Amino acid sequence: MLRLPQMVGTLTFVAFSGGYLATAEATPPTAIAPSSGLVCPEPSDTGQPATPGARPNQELMASETFQRAMTDVLRLEIAQRFCELRPDTLTLDLGDGASTSASTEYNLSRLYAAYRALTEFSPETALELRSQDRLAGWYTIGGLSWTERPAAPAAEPATGGEGEETARSGFHFNAGVGAGAFDQQCSDCEIDSETGFSGFLSLGGFVNPLTVLGVEGTGWIKDVSGVSVQVYSAMGQVTRYLSANSGLFLRGGIGLVGYHDDADFSATGPGFSGRLGYEFLEGKAHIVPYLGYIRTFDGIDMKRGGDPVGFNFVISQFQLGLGVSVY
Repeated sequence: MLRLPQMVGTLTFVAFSGGYLATAEATPPTAIAPSSGLVCPEPSDTGQPATPGARPNQELMASETFQRAMTDVLRLEIAQRFCELRPDTLTLDLGDGASTSASTEYNLSRLYAAYRALTEFSPETALELRSQDRLAGWYTIGGLSWTERPAAPAAEPATGGEGEETARSGFHFNAGVGAGAFDQQCSDCEIDSETGFSGFLSLGGFVNPLTVLGVEGTGWIKDVSGVSVQVYSAMGQVTRYLSANSGLFLRGGIGLVGYHDDADFSATGPGFSGRLGYEFLEGKAHIVPYLGYIRTFDGIDMKRGGDPVGFNFVISQFQLGLGVSVY
């Protein structure tokens, strides 16, 4: 038989445990009292707080989606450490990148979506954001909310080193000039390629730090046998950067490609474009060497004064030049 002191101790432990679990289930993430200090272990530590239901970092990182999102958060120094201190709540020890990175909210949204999948999409899922052992904010199903946003670190002279994230947001301007090779392809004929002056203008806006949506126009001009020839295009375009800290981008567009000359010959038809470029320099303005390609999808009919002349051909054009982008 149990002695009276042992029975009292057992009943006290059971009552305390039941009360704690009931409180944890009934309290939403935003109402959880912050802990006195962050207790996530250093990355080199193998131990993990033994909280019932909490999972070690190794188990969370076994998810490929979570691993990719967390790797970006740590690489950009938005967070320095992380751990699951309570079920459905991931605690982040914020770094300097949380206040300096232009993509903090975007990367936290990716991490939240990946973590929520690991909680079986529980409505209680939350990212607890802590800075210097104090609660700084939450990321919940309602989005990001700051209770005390971390202050930005003291500014240091820019070094221009590799791996630094480029702030990308708002309006995007890109234009360039250079050389262009114009080709006409047709059945049972052979027309020499012509090299002339070419250029482009692109306007758009960032939908996220890696993607721009906008429009692009291109032009090519040259005097051929005393006749001024122009080739042009107007495209809806999407620009995608390789990563947040790379200047390499690829642009694709779909729209209209046209031909016109001073002898009143003209032709237009649907086409596509592609552009590969790389942005150099820090700040808002960037020097951009680029390679572009424009082509009609299929043959288009040449007309003179609006009347067909019986000549069907494909327009294609390569562009090589130097431009500038501003954002």
